[in-house]
Amino acid sequence: MMCAGIRARAPLLAGGAAARRCLPGLRAASLAAPLCRGLAPLGRAPPFARSRSFSSGGSSGPSGLRTAFSSEDGIFEITMLGDSKDEKMSWGTQVQEHRITPTAVVGLNAALDEALATPSAKSVLLRGEGRFFSNGFDLLWMDANGEKCDALQADTERLLARVLGFPMPTVACLNGHCTAAGAMLALAFDKRVMRSDLGWFFVPGIDIGLVYSPGMTQLMRAKLPVPMQSDVLTFGQRYQAEELVQLGVVKAAVKGETEVHSRARELALEVGPKGKHREAMRGIKACLYAEAIAALESPDKGGGMGFVSRDGAGKSDKPST
Repeated sequence: MMCAGIRARAPLLAGGAAARRCLPGLRAASLAAPLCRGLAPLGRAPPFARSRSFSSGGSSGPSGLRTAFSSEDGIFEITMLGDSKDEKMSWGTQVQEHRITPTAVVGLNAALDEALATPSAKSVLLRGEGRFFSNGFDLLWMDANGEKCDALQADTERLLARVLGFPMPTVACLNGHCTAAGAMLALAFDKRVMRSDLGWFFVPGIDIGLVYSPGMTQLMRAKLPVPMQSDVLTFGQRYQAEELVQLGVVKAAVKGETEVHSRARELALEVGPKGKHREAMRGIKACLYAEAIAALESPDKGGGMGFVSRDGAGKSDKPST
């Protein structure tokens, strides 16, 4: 069922720097739900529907990522909806790319809120439909909303920090391409299972003229083995599932969309018992990822991503210096 009140959950985006220049402080007000600093009392969890979805809709097309969630066998599963190349957002982005916009941040945070409020949930699983897990920030939306880019980045980083320190085991089912901020979202999860016959994992900042923020850099340093870090961040090297298994970034590589989903659920069931003591898991992750969480949550980030204008192919049109 659709959540009619989704708009009321999010304050208005604060204004920010234009998309052509480096984003400096990222102090904009957050769209995201509060970070997990206090668990919902289990005895007062709200009634939970078997499956619900979030979308802000739109007259000429969807205006953001749609998410649905369900709870079964102790697994709280969140699905990023959309698998058709013909369905587009009102500004032109293909829905199937599951790109990150303000609506996506709100929807994912709302789903995490429900996971915390579900006593039977022992683990959280995130997956996409179709060919994409997530293709990162929605660059077309950003081109049309340059003054809101810094707010979107700040809210996304708070979401990444929340996932990184989430008080339950988390599993990302990488059903397809997993790039840029979508790759960072996948890395924020505890475990990953990736489809072996479809999908690349990479962050293309160097190719499109973006500089990763301190928080995003610390996240990738925390989750990637040292030999990979320069190749991934500095050179934008691309990886497929089998390579990532060998490097320890992905737990399993599985052929087929149905099969990778099944394997991800198996893994979520396997780690589920470790979600019994939520406070303990939160405390362990807070210490383990202290540097990355602090950098992602910092109101004074000391510099943000250097968003610049792009040509029709998505390449930076900023002259090399």
